[in-house]
Amino acid sequence: MSRIEIDIHSKTYPSRAGARPHQAITGLRLTLQENEFVCLVGPSGCGKTTLLNLIAGLDQDYEGRIDFNLPAPPVLGYMFQEPRLLPWRTVRQNLALALPPARDPATIDELLDMTGLTPFQHVYPQRLSLGMSRRVALARAFSLEPHLLLMDEPFVSLDAQTADRMRALLVHVWQLRPHSVLFVTHDLREAITLADRIVFLTPPPSRVRKEIILSIPRDQRTPEQVEITLREITPKDIHSG
Repeated sequence: MSRIEIDIHSKTYPSRAGARPHQAITGLRLTLQENEFVCLVGPSGCGKTTLLNLIAGLDQDYEGRIDFNLPAPPVLGYMFQEPRLLPWRTVRQNLALALPPARDPATIDELLDMTGLTPFQHVYPQRLSLGMSRRVALARAFSLEPHLLLMDEPFVSLDAQTADRMRALLVHVWQLRPHSVLFVTHDLREAITLADRIVFLTPPPSRVRKEIILSIPRDQRTPEQVEITLREITPKDIHSG
C-alpha cells in the first residue's frame, strides 16, 4: 500500500424534530502516505470522529470515496477514548481475541513485552488502572498489524505523566511495527510530539484548513522545541477564521 486517498464530498446527518439537516463534512480531501503518522486537530464538533468513523466503515452514509489502494479489503485498527476491554477476559485473552487466526500466537508474547504488560497478562480489566487498560487497548490494536490505525483521543483524561508515558510507548511500538496512523487530538502539544504531519480542520462543515510538516526528528523534539513550534502556529491555524 503506497497511500490512502480520502475524498469526502459531503457527510450530512438527518434533521431531528424539524431542525435543518446538519452538514458535518464537505469537500474534505486528505492523503496519507505509507507508514505516515498524521494528527487531526480542530475544535470540538469539527468532524474529526465523524471522519474516523467513515474511514473505518462504521458509517457508510456519505458522498465521496476512500481508497486504500489495496487488492483486498484493508485491515484497520481503531483505538477509542475508552479501552473497551471485555471484563470477563484477562489481558492475554483480550489480545488473543483480536489476533487474526493465521497470526503466530507468539505475537501476543511480543506485544505484552513491548507494552510492559507481561506481569499483568492474567489480570482482569477491572483490576487495571485506566492507563494500564489503555496499554492493553494499544497492544490489541497493534496485534491486528493494521494497514491503518485510527486513534480517537486515546490518551484523554490521563494525568500528564501517564499520558507522556503512553505517547512514548505508542511511538516505540509504532517504530517497531510501522504502519499509517491517523490520530485525533485536541492537544496541539501532543500532536507536535507525535506527528509527521498535522492536519487542521475547520468547524463544520469540516474540511482541511492547513497542513504542517514536522521537520524536527522525534528524538530531538524536546519540550523547548515543542514550545517553539507551538508559538509558530497561530490561533488562526487551530480555529477557523
